[in-house]
Amino acid sequence: MDNALNAEIDEKEETIAGIFAVHFWNLPEKIMHSLRDEVNNCTITKATNPGYFFTGEAAHLPKRQQSCLFALTYWHLASKERDTGNFADAWRLLCKSSYFVGLTDGREEPRQTDAARGRSEKSQWRKLQIANLISKNRPVGGWINERNAANFILDDATDLNNRLKMNLTESRLTNLITDWMKEDGSVVRAAFHGTYVIESD
Repeated sequence: MDNALNAEIDEKEETIAGIFAVHFWNLPEKIMHSLRDEVNNCTITKATNPGYFFTGEAAHLPKRQQSCLFALTYWHLASKERDTGNFADAWRLLCKSSYFVGLTDGREEPRQTDAARGRSEKSQWRKLQIANLISKNRPVGGWINERNAANFILDDATDLNNRLKMNLTESRLTNLITDWMKEDGSVVRAAFHGTYVIESD
């Protein structure tokens, strides 16, 4: 079980519940229950086009309320993937939930384009590749420190850097990986601490 993922899911649940309680207390509960049921019944899945979420009554809600419903829906999807052991997908979906939480409470600007969201998803995918390398090579007793782990996987990470045309210098790449391992809630941090399970293809 991924403890970092569990903690992040619990924290996101509290955040979303707080937003609903403070700002959207009058939102019809049947809409929220419907989203949960559609996730549980696989009507809404991790591959569902987000536009599908908002049909009927939900389609006429203000954009801010729709953003919060997006956050809630992706949270349900992340929780479902976590419960079935699909931790990598759970992290990806939780990132999407976080994005829409940001839109709802004003930390993110709604003008962000699909291209910008695409870049965010690419970044998360890169983190997953680094997490796999750290987890796969993790010594029995754990890493000495973040820098030790980054240096150990540097050759493979450099190959990834070249294949993805990230254009990072060796020094910048090492620093980036080290920063990811210190980032709260990061899948790379979970891999460093040995709580991340590599997803099979």
